[in-house]
Amino acid sequence: MGPAEEGLFKKIAHAFHVIFEFLRNILKALASPLTGASTSTAAVGVATLVGCAVIFSGGVDVLNQSPHDTHILFKNSGQSWVHIASTLTNTNSNNNIYLDMWIKPGDNVALDLSKALGSSDQQVPAGTQFTFSAYKNVLSPSPGGTDALNLNVEGWSGNGQHNAQLFNSQFPGIPLQQLPNGVTDSKVSISSNPSDGQNYYSSINAGSGSVYEQESFIINDDGTVSITSLTSPVFCSIVTL
Repeated sequence: MGPAEEGLFKKIAHAFHVIFEFLRNILKALASPLTGASTSTAAVGVATLVGCAVIFSGGVDVLNQSPHDTHILFKNSGQSWVHIASTLTNTNSNNNIYLDMWIKPGDNVALDLSKALGSSDQQVPAGTQFTFSAYKNVLSPSPGGTDALNLNVEGWSGNGQHNAQLFNSQFPGIPLQQLPNGVTDSKVSISSNPSDGQNYYSSINAGSGSVYEQESFIINDDGTVSITSLTSPVFCSIVTL
């Protein structure tokens, strides 16, 4: 092999090495949040296809990868699993986002509200208001008896979580439902399709006692989210979209 061919061979080898390292780093970045996380944070964004349902499981931590976005965090502070089927209505545009959340005890899931509205990498505009309408069950691998709902909700933008206002929702004496076998980690599904929303709602066991409540989410000038109760938690036997 002459000097010219040897030089060309080295350039080709270097190019393959660069491509390999690039792909390896991408795979590492995608895989690393899914392992070794003691507290999982699932962040959610709507896909570019309108009405497409997107599912994220616990351990997907992208909060630090979206430094300007507005987030809503749901933390289960109770002793049992919590299942939430909900509608988030933008009162400024009357558009709906449907959410289906499963949160294990002591864990949390986070909604990237900016991505859900199609405005990634920027704060949701101040003054934007949402109505959060939610049906909730408490669940256990061994059902029977009752337990209390204890859910904390907070919202912030960028790196302002330390300024977030904490909203606590509590309700005692809810009958424990059977946790489905396929649910092993916290996860959340999101869609703008009403058919998906209906499927989320149909998975709530209302006949044995679910809790319904409504909150208002308002984006403040500093990017935090003011959360206030519109309808106090009540038992319900009918679930409607």
